[in-house]
Amino acid sequence: MHSKPQVPFLFLTPTIHLIYMQHFRLNARLASSSQTRCAVLGVTTYMISPCKDSMLLCTSFSRGFCGVYNFPCKIFSPETERRCREILSHTVLPPVASAGVLVTLCTFKGAPSFLYTLRSPQLRGRHKGDVSFPGGKRDSSDRDIIHTATREAEEELGISLKDNAVWGALKPITDWTGMVIVPVMANIGALEDLALNPNRDEVESLLTLSLSVACLDASRGYTYFRQQGHYSYTLPVFRLTKGYKVWGLTAMMTDSALSLLFPHLYRSFLCVSHKNS
Repeated sequence: MHSKPQVPFLFLTPTIHLIYMQHFRLNARLASSSQTRCAVLGVTTYMISPCKDSMLLCTSFSRGFCGVYNFPCKIFSPETERRCREILSHTVLPPVASAGVLVTLCTFKGAPSFLYTLRSPQLRGRHKGDVSFPGGKRDSSDRDIIHTATREAEEELGISLKDNAVWGALKPITDWTGMVIVPVMANIGALEDLALNPNRDEVESLLTLSLSVACLDASRGYTYFRQQGHYSYTLPVFRLTKGYKVWGLTAMMTDSALSLLFPHLYRSFLCVSHKNS
C-alpha cells in the first residue's frame, strides 16, 4: 500500500463525487478510558451576550484533559508563536488572490480554541448556514490579502484586532470555481476580554472548538472524494456542539492549522492518491 502524500495546495474540480461522508473512526484505546469518556461526553454549551441576541456556543472540556493526553497546555506560548511565525513567513502568496480568511485562534475559559462563525441563513449563495472562519472577497481598497482577512474578520465579529494578532498566512487553497483563498492565522486572545458584537446580517452565531478536542480521532470524520472513477483525496470533518460540523475548505484550513501547531501530535488527512492508483 502506497502512502498518500500531504497536499499543501488543493484544486477542487466540478467532477468531484462525494462517495463517503461523516465516517468517524473511534480510537479503541481512547474509548476504553473512563477519563476519555468523561471528556468526550462532557460537551457543554455556553452562552455569552456581548450584545443582545448574540450567542457563543462552545465545546469545552475539563482542565485536566491536557495532562491526561500529553496535550501541550501552553500551546500559545511565546516559543510556539515564534516557531509558527517563522514557518509562516516562508509562505509564498499567489500574485492574484480572490479572498482572505482569518483562521481565528483564541482562548475560552482558559482553553486554546478555534473561533468559527455560523453564517446567516439569510445570506445569498451556497455557503449560507455553514460553519466557517470569518473572511471574504478582496476589495480594491485592501492593501493586501492579509488586510482582506483582518478587515472581514473585524466586520463580522465586531472587534478591532491587535496589531500583533496575525501570525502569518497558511498555504493558499484554490476551490473548484478557481477562486484562490488565502487562510491567515491569527490569535485574537481571550474571548472574555473582547467586546464581541457580531454582524447579524452575516453571522447567526459564534462557535468554538477546543484544540485538544480537535486533535482526537473521535472528534473527526472523513469525506472521501473520487475523480474519474479513482480515489482522489480525503478531507476531514470536525464535530462541534449542537450537531454542527466543520467541513469543506474550512475543515482544510482547520487541519492545516492543527498540523502547524502540533507537528508531532496531530495526524493530517489531507491526502491525494497517485494518478494511476
